[in-house]
Amino acid sequence: MGAWGIGIFEDDTGCDVRDEIADADDLATELEQRLRRVSAFEQTEYLEYEDCFDALVPAAIVDAYVNGTSYSGLDEFREKHPTLDLHGLRLLASAAVGRVLEPKAEIHELWAENEEEYPAWKRSLEDLRARLGDAKTKA
Repeated sequence: MGAWGIGIFEDDTGCDVRDEIADADDLATELEQRLRRVSAFEQTEYLEYEDCFDALVPAAIVDAYVNGTSYSGLDEFREKHPTLDLHGLRLLASAAVGRVLEPKAEIHELWAENEEEYPAWKRSLEDLRARLGDAKTKA
């Protein structure tokens, strides 16, 4: 795991996925496709490490645009794409984060081995999921 912190963008894979998304022609469609793919995994299926970031990175991007949450690692992305209406993706993003929080996700297994930082990692994802689930629908 190429992680240097508990944040989504404190991981090499998270940064790679962010960069791939930033290069997409239609950002909203790219985010939705990644979130739907992860959400389609059955609870019994194992979610590989890289697949976990197809949930976490889009969810963080949705959170940043819908709720104004600040993420280190998204500043350049936000400058390149100052406005995106992603309110319609918030519940899908919340569900995808929930899938990563399940035991059959490789990233979850790896963080669980780190007794010191696991609680903070898990709490940060639970908070992200709650913000997405509680986001106000844009009128």
